Amino acid sequence: MQTETPIRTASQTMFFPRLRSQAKWVFVFLVFVFALGFVVFGVGSGGGIGLGDLFDNNNTSSSAASESDARDRIEKNPNDAQAYSDLAEALQTTGDFRGAVAPLKKYTQLKPRNVDGLTQLAGLYSTLGSRLQPQIVALQSTNDPTLDNALNSGITVGNATVVPPNPIQSATSTVVSDRLTKLYTQQQLNFKQAETTYKRIATIQPRDAPTQLQLGQAAQQAGDVQTAIDAFIRFTRLAPDDPTTPLVKQTIKQLRAATTANATAG
Repeated sequence: MQTETPIRTASQTMFFPRLRSQAKWVFVFLVFVFALGFVVFGVGSGGGIGLGDLFDNNNTSSSAASESDARDRIEKNPNDAQAYSDLAEALQTTGDFRGAVAPLKKYTQLKPRNVDGLTQLAGLYSTLGSRLQPQIVALQSTNDPTLDNALNSGITVGNATVVPPNPIQSATSTVVSDRLTKLYTQQQLNFKQAETTYKRIATIQPRDAPTQLQLGQAAQQAGDVQTAIDAFIRFTRLAPDDPTTPLVKQTIKQLRAATTANATAG
């Protein structure tokens, strides 16, 4: 039985803690979210929309006051777990998801077995990773090889340079590539942090089916295919009669097929 005071969450990420206590029909909604990640199937694609994005609001005045109050309480007592929870909630309400991570991490350090806090933290990491996707797509579109890019890169016939490369274009291409690399790295770090946090939750409650499903999704986003498969299998065993189980089994087959194909190509 969990003894810690449940963390009070902001509306942006309330979906995640609710999964633990909702009735079985919640899986029907979850499968809708789950299926979105596989509309265009790709192992570790990192796509998707953070659930926090669906609940943005503009109630900044009251949340700002709560943030100030929480910071004052933390200054007076650096081990005030509830103050860190309140600060994270206030920051999420203003849309500062990245800023909310630090106080929420501190909360989970002070309350290491508080599943609500851990679940919200994992949800924040997933949201941060998903929010980088539009930037990645935009940069990819500007970095596609085209005739203009080819011409700007120069033309060589044999050992002779017929058209010298455009230095401005070359520099721009390098900047875009570097930015893409940084975004990919940050996104995968966020998804890996979400996976690691869900693993902590699964250790606390290993027989909770929604946790296994969330772990599988986070692992798939992080490109950890084997962990995703294992978590999805555990879900199907814990909830064999759930309406989502057929889809999860289908996803397991797809992940295994993709793994085999990648191994063969390699």
